[in-house]
Amino acid sequence: MPPGLTAATGMDALTQLIEAFVSRRANPLTDALCREGLALAALLSGMALVGAGLGAVHGLVAIIGGMFDIPHGVVCARLLSPVTEANFRIIRQAGKKSRPMIKWNEFSCLLTGKVHAKGPDGLAWLRNLGAFFKFPPLRDFGLQGRDFRTIAAKAVQSSSIQSNPVTLSEEDLVRILETEQRQGKGHSG
Repeated sequence: MPPGLTAATGMDALTQLIEAFVSRRANPLTDALCREGLALAALLSGMALVGAGLGAVHGLVAIIGGMFDIPHGVVCARLLSPVTEANFRIIRQAGKKSRPMIKWNEFSCLLTGKVHAKGPDGLAWLRNLGAFFKFPPLRDFGLQGRDFRTIAAKAVQSSSIQSNPVTLSEEDLVRILETEQRQGKGHSG
């Protein structure tokens, strides 16, 4: 595949792994699938999402993909960091010993390859990965601020949102889309 398509499909698989791992419906089997290497990521993430569901990234992607001609993996790549940061803000409030925090800390170790990594380390790793690939911002495909409320209203009802590790409101989803838009301001697409 061309490099851009490879990166986009890889980001979709990574998003599926992260969302399934931290999902409210995650279980020992889906956790084990998510811990496998990236070489099997596409297959295993598909298996894990069936068992655990996904999260807010895919909840938004489903709506955006129906409204705009944007590659699925590109939307995943652009929203993964803002959604994860929004989730982490809420997870952090639940405390260090909460199940979502324990899961995110473990996934941060898997992402970074560092045994003692914590949630912020995983967030930084995702931000750096997104910056490395330089995916075009969603506005380059026609997504505008005027679309955010419509997208958020539909996405908050999606089945993927129901599996998100924390409850995100319609306002939270609008803020996530605004964050992606701000992060894309410097892009020269």
